[in-house]
Amino acid sequence: MLPEHDVVVVDEAHELQDRVTGAVTGALSGAAVRAAASGVRKHTAAPHEDLDKAADAFDRAFNGDPNGLLPRGFTEEQVYAVRGVQDAARAGLSATKGDSNAEDAGRHAARSRLSEILDTADRMLNANTDHDVLWISRVGRWEQSSGYVSPDAGEPATLNIAPLSVAGALREGLFDGRTVVLTSATLAVGSSFSSVAGAWSAGRGRSTVAGRGRGKPVQLPQAGHLVRGQAPAKPGRGVSEDQLAELAELVKASNGGAWDCSHPAARPRKPPRNCANSSIPKSSARVRRHCRRW
Repeated sequence: MLPEHDVVVVDEAHELQDRVTGAVTGALSGAAVRAAASGVRKHTAAPHEDLDKAADAFDRAFNGDPNGLLPRGFTEEQVYAVRGVQDAARAGLSATKGDSNAEDAGRHAARSRLSEILDTADRMLNANTDHDVLWISRVGRWEQSSGYVSPDAGEPATLNIAPLSVAGALREGLFDGRTVVLTSATLAVGSSFSSVAGAWSAGRGRSTVAGRGRGKPVQLPQAGHLVRGQAPAKPGRGVSEDQLAELAELVKASNGGAWDCSHPAARPRKPPRNCANSSIPKSSARVRRHCRRW
């Protein structure tokens, strides 16, 4: 995936493992297959009925199974359903072939979806339980009156697959035989990078590891957190007056040590001298300005 290079610099490297895991995680659902069928219908003259039938069979096969891991693997019906999706996607790719030089954007997008579905289905059918994990998930919904509502087992399912570890992918695709610089304020564990390097398989094969800490961005003896046992109000859209009042109290209790990390201009520097003794305004706009002064 990387072009020719001499050095790779990865900033915020503590997120590297999660980002790579997300990139190599595959998902398959009836909705995705129907979207592929819709693309074939709109942008090509190829038949799409097999894709629609495969999507319906997929939803039926996983209907009623709860969210979570598949500890016993696929049932016979589920194997046939995933294989049906695989066969329909392969047939769709074959039927949508055309002159590559004259291929329009719509046809290209339709074929890309079919190719992704085919690769994901093939990966799931050939999954190795020693290295891969399969699980079912469903998307909940948000209701204004009751908040988040969890999905039930009767709603359409999404089948997911991911490796148990991305260490091998990182070693082969990033670290092995290459110079990689990883920067992060929270990457070291106990002033050592060895545990992170071991988890990522860095330093194995043709690579070596050298780490150097540059200290903390803030003076930890003077820093601290005030933790409240209960939230002032149930989270929702917008900001309530209770939440603003809570924010004002937290800023005041910090005694001049509040730091708004979400603000683009936030920097770990010494706050103004008179900030610790200043009164905290209550209106929303003034509270935000006060909290982002430094």
